[in-house]
Amino acid sequence: MNTDTTKGQWNEIKGKLKEKWGKLTDDDITQAEGNWDQLRGKLTQAYGYGKDSVEQEIHGFKNYMSEKFNQSSTRLKDGAEEVRQDAKKISDSSH
Repeated sequence: MNTDTTKGQWNEIKGKLKEKWGKLTDDDITQAEGNWDQLRGKLTQAYGYGKDSVEQEIHGFKNYMSEKFNQSSTRLKDGAEEVRQDAKKISDSSH
């Protein structure tokens, strides 16, 4: 992952890793935590992927997770904006 990945994000990523690659054990995922190179090795061992295949798999997974986090971030921002607007309406109506 990277230094910006929060613990909560890592927990979600672990769940999605297990969904996508069920042959990976919890130990495999824990050992690979924070290190895509180790994950590549675990996937190669578990699934017999070649170099190009494992790169495509990892790339696709990273894109998928990035999109999920971007969508979540957008929903949070939208929700915060709604709360701000509601608070402003309440404040304005009390004057």
